[in-house]
Amino acid sequence: MTNYCQPYVFTESREKRVARVQRWRMQLTLVLTLMSLVELTVVCMGYYTEVPFWLMMLCIICVFCNLPLILWLGSLWLESRKREERIRKQSMNRK
Repeated sequence: MTNYCQPYVFTESREKRVARVQRWRMQLTLVLTLMSLVELTVVCMGYYTEVPFWLMMLCIICVFCNLPLILWLGSLWLESRKREERIRKQSMNRK
């Protein structure tokens, strides 16, 4: 009989968890960047073709919402990477 009330125990190492989080941050940053490029393309196409005004406005709003998210995720990724490098250097100095 298994006890389902036991606390969850992490089965993966700290390095693997950090690597997984970093990978997801980078993937999300890439997706947001691609979405922003597509939205900017729609805005640029709007000057030469008949694109509805509401679609152009929606794309502009999305780009302005995506840019802070991209910068925020990038800064989190960079901060975590620097922290991991400091931890790695400290562990190398101890040995």
